[in-house]
Amino acid sequence: MGYTKIAGMPLVIEIYPILLLVVAFAFFGSSRHLTVGTDSATAEILASGLVAIAIPESSKYIAYAGMIALLQRPCFSLEAG
Repeated sequence: MGYTKIAGMPLVIEIYPILLLVVAFAFFGSSRHLTVGTDSATAEILASGLVAIAIPESSKYIAYAGMIALLQRPCFSLEAG
């Protein structure tokens, strides 16, 4: 939960998604060695970019972080394909 504080997000933002990720990975994951969850580098990069445009832990900050998370997946899919 320290990564949520690094990213400037409320702690509840970490609790619910990580529970869903762990359950989904238990059913669909193919590797015993793959980890699921947040990363300190990702949290720092997110915080350093968002702190310039919104106040940490504000609703605007959380909305921007959510939009970045949603846009991240299609960008990585296009890069890999």
